[in-house]
Amino acid sequence: MNILMTGATGLIGKKLGIELVRNGHKIKALVRNIEHAKLELPFPAELILWDSSKTLDPQTFDSIDSVINLAGEPVSGARWSKKRKQAIYDSRIVGTKNLVSSLISSGKKIKSFISTSAIGYYGDSGDQPLRETASAGQGFLSQVCFDWENSVKPLRDVTRSCVIRIGVVLTPDGGALGELIPLYKNGFGGVIGSGNQWMSWIHVDDLLSVFVEAVGNESYLGAINAVSPQAARNRDFSHTLAKSMGVRDWLPIPKQALQLRLGEQSQIVLESLNVFPEALRKLKFNFNYPKLDLALNHLIAPLKHPKTGKIVNTLTTYQWVPKPLPEVFEFFSLAKNLETLTPDFLNFKITKESSGPMKAGKLIEYDLKLHGIPIHWETEIAEWVDGKSFVDNQLKGPYKLWYHLHEFSSLGNGTLMKDHVRFQLPIHFISDAIAGWKVKDDVNKIFDYRMKTVNKLFG
Repeated sequence: MNILMTGATGLIGKKLGIELVRNGHKIKALVRNIEHAKLELPFPAELILWDSSKTLDPQTFDSIDSVINLAGEPVSGARWSKKRKQAIYDSRIVGTKNLVSSLISSGKKIKSFISTSAIGYYGDSGDQPLRETASAGQGFLSQVCFDWENSVKPLRDVTRSCVIRIGVVLTPDGGALGELIPLYKNGFGGVIGSGNQWMSWIHVDDLLSVFVEAVGNESYLGAINAVSPQAARNRDFSHTLAKSMGVRDWLPIPKQALQLRLGEQSQIVLESLNVFPEALRKLKFNFNYPKLDLALNHLIAPLKHPKTGKIVNTLTTYQWVPKPLPEVFEFFSLAKNLETLTPDFLNFKITKESSGPMKAGKLIEYDLKLHGIPIHWETEIAEWVDGKSFVDNQLKGPYKLWYHLHEFSSLGNGTLMKDHVRFQLPIHFISDAIAGWKVKDDVNKIFDYRMKTVNKLFG
């Protein structure tokens, strides 16, 4: 199918775009900044500039089979000032109304319109089991979700439409889990508030599957709760997360302290929502991660030291380039190209490498300068799968651990590259607390430079 997508550069949008292309779909993405989207999107897409406060050119919907609407300002992060609450509201309701009215005005016939909402629709509900037929609750988030969903109702007589009410999405790349992992790793994790409030969650891979199914399955209609069949109380969630990470959850966070720090935004984690995926049950949707321990163990495993099993710092990036897999893999197989991909401020030079082609066991030595300090680095290619992946593992250098997995796969008419780095400073806890933020910033700058350079080299 040809899919028109909003919110493609968001946390879920980037992952969903990859899955849609893997399933043979083609994407047009409505974006606020085309140059930014070119760097951010890890999948092939035709980019269309759109100001969500305005309607769209009717030709935008030419040859479109389905629309997926993910646009919306992040709810978490900064405190909810009056201005921020308005941005959260407008980015969802105004944007969706303009998208819907533009589609209706165009007269184009599409097969489906998949929009987004959240389980915040129900509001704080204590222990009450919540299915899709439950009424909307009270409060800011409930009102946003209620109005958001109403914005899609004019399409009922135009095309098949459904609204995915998303629960707490579990992914270490962001969201609630992304914020909790560093706290638990450094010994500051614990039960939030009373710990009795229900958390209705979903593994990110299962959420992606819900959207992919909704695009093509005509039985996906109306409101659909995208949550695991087993909600967890906050206390149980905290214990399970700590166990998965191999740490203790000994530091409870009082309700009053959270309200003082976050203000009204604290309701996101303090409200109780015991939501059940009744519609998905009737649709016989298959959850790959129905249980919390199974989901967390799967998500936490890539964050652990490959030998000790301790949680370490990680960085994961995705980049798509419009070149065939063999050409891209060959470029990264040549050690000399590391110099091209490394920013000038590091003064990076390869000084020695063992003979023979790149393969498991090959040794490479570099000299570089980090903040003016000369550093000698020795690395070994620890794993090698020709045409698919390799691992470079630091033997000597500035880190206690630097374990970099490079993965390559065909995607659309190009190649998707995934980099997953696990790194640890020399004195784990002390150095993380004192200099960890600076090191992470340096690593991010290096990868940002590399991504921009790859874009220039491969078009």
